[in-house]
Amino acid sequence: MDEIVRVSFSVEWGILKEFDRYIAKKGYNSRSMALRQLIEDFVLSEKEKENRANKSSKNSFLIILASETPLTIRNYFHITIPTKNEGFLTLIILENSTYSDAESKLISLKRENGVSFCKLIQIEKCSED
Repeated sequence: MDEIVRVSFSVEWGILKEFDRYIAKKGYNSRSMALRQLIEDFVLSEKEKENRANKSSKNSFLIILASETPLTIRNYFHITIPTKNEGFLTLIILENSTYSDAESKLISLKRENGVSFCKLIQIEKCSED
């Protein structure tokens, strides 16, 4: 568990009385407990907003598919590699895609090709120095 720190702040008296009334109705034992919960809820909500924004931004993704036979995949640049245990790995790079689009493509490819393993990984291009 993270270290707990003491925080001090100022608030108008009328707002504090209203806050006390609401936290009593919610069953909090103290202002401290209620404020901790409010801060946690706020941080989690903001993280979720960031994740949604990241999912809608365009990125590059690597799709990895494992199968017993080589896959025939159209419309995507891909490479198929034989493995030691007589299976095949197919690697597909999707550029300029949203996470949702890449996830949908993965699900579709998995369904169409009967793969035994699949993985979606967000990748970044190496910067040229």
